[in-house]
Amino acid sequence: MNRLMYVIAFTPDLKSMVSFYRDDMGFGVTSESQFFASFATGGASLALMAMHPSQKREFELCFHSADLDADVRALKSRGVAFFDAAKWLPFGRVIHARDPEGNLISLLQPTDPPAPAAGAAMTAVVLNCKDVAAQKAWYRDRFGLPVEIDSPWWVEFDAGETHVALHPRADHDVLETHHAGPVTVGFASGDLDEWVEELGVRGVEFSEGITDRGYGRFAEVRDPDGNTLVLRDSPAPPTLEEKLAEEFETEDEPHHVAIRRVGNKNSKAVSRVAVRPEYHTGKKGGKSSEEEASESLAVAGVKKLDGAPPRSGSAAKKPKSAPSVRGAGPNRTRLKPLQHNDPERILGRPASGHLKEATRRSMTGKKRATATASRSKPVKRAAPKKAARSSSKRARRRG
Repeated sequence: MNRLMYVIAFTPDLKSMVSFYRDDMGFGVTSESQFFASFATGGASLALMAMHPSQKREFELCFHSADLDADVRALKSRGVAFFDAAKWLPFGRVIHARDPEGNLISLLQPTDPPAPAAGAAMTAVVLNCKDVAAQKAWYRDRFGLPVEIDSPWWVEFDAGETHVALHPRADHDVLETHHAGPVTVGFASGDLDEWVEELGVRGVEFSEGITDRGYGRFAEVRDPDGNTLVLRDSPAPPTLEEKLAEEFETEDEPHHVAIRRVGNKNSKAVSRVAVRPEYHTGKKGGKSSEEEASESLAVAGVKKLDGAPPRSGSAAKKPKSAPSVRGAGPNRTRLKPLQHNDPERILGRPASGHLKEATRRSMTGKKRATATASRSKPVKRAAPKKAARSSSKRARRRG
């Protein structure tokens, strides 16, 4: 039920709208009749519905339902009011409702699966609201859409490949005119510059060309009915660093875990703070963090930076590792350190073990000072023995 299936625009001039989206925008037509037309857009499908000129121009957000009766019962129990009964149409069974600001919502149990997408992707449908808080509460608590982004100026819900977003309604004289109308539809298709140039050749007019307000490049287009379309770049494919980082990502948000370290009474108490995955002390026979990182890089096809091969024989010694640059590895991590005898190693010493070495030297000096002081003290063990001998002589004289 949470997947957005169609975004339907009601129009009094279906012929002109079909010509614009098919010939000018280049969207492929999947279904066309005297009263209805749909296009092959990625995510939710863009559709047009003919209406009488006296009726209100609006958009309808149509969500997929595998079991319409069960979904309607669940929504009614959460307070969603449907203004009509479920009815059969040529393309499936449908029922309608409205959100707090009057936007038309429907549930559709289709008779046939939708056609596969082959054109531009519909990335989001933005509802420009007068009261964002009330709209957010309705779509989250009553309609049941999970929240992806929550901020005072932008609330985004997960509705499948095409997301539903909320934004405050703006005045008509603002820079982003697409927030002045009730609904804005966003699309993405490859490189934005090439797409705008191609649409310009076809005769599509842009209000200001490509614009960047600090949150991404976009271009605004208006269809014959005055509905605003926002065109953006398609997301770039993930880089190698992002693919490697996915192996270490967890479902939960990172949190801090404090771990106390047992120290001796002569050293300063310290604690370690680790971010998930939690800090673990080394175990015998286990792999070090450097070895695990090297195996991860090897799986991803990244060559390990090795120095000269180790010497063979009983006298072979493991070369010491030199520190590496932070941020040079995948996802701003360290690479495996080079060998200590490498001429191009980084000059510097890691700041580990200094506290332990200083504590050891302090304890050694303290023991040496105690031993030296004890040798200069007078011996007091002779006095008790002499007193014992004197008492025994007095006893023998009396006897």
